[in-house]
Amino acid sequence: AVVSTQSTGTGAGISTASGIPDFRGPKGVWTLEEMGLRPDVNIDFQTARPTFTHFAIVEICKMLDKLCYVVSQNVDNLHMRAGLAKDKLSEVHGNIFTEKCPSCGREFERAQPTKSIGMKKTGNLCTARKIRNIKCRLI
Repeated sequence: AVVSTQSTGTGAGISTASGIPDFRGPKGVWTLEEMGLRPDVNIDFQTARPTFTHFAIVEICKMLDKLCYVVSQNVDNLHMRAGLAKDKLSEVHGNIFTEKCPSCGREFERAQPTKSIGMKKTGNLCTARKIRNIKCRLI
């Protein structure tokens, strides 16, 4: 049997309507920094809401009989907040609401943004237990 996968890639532009700035646009974070300007960035990832496009991608995936997959450069968690299943999503730069234990590999979805972007260590304790009921490591 031949399996066809429908996939899409998303970047910062999909989330700008939520108030999250892009990075390379005319007023993007990196663009302004390259011009010697300080970007006025006050991002509240916790209150940002998925855009029409986030919801449209979820609906398209539901309508397709084929596997649907999204590869995103965004860390904002808006694809999952719109209802996209985690197993249908690859987040290239991580997710600001997810921590992963480097020892056991367990992932923790947080209600609030972590202190780090890109799966860097946060100093939080992994709540998983290993053999002999020994706690895992710092995340």
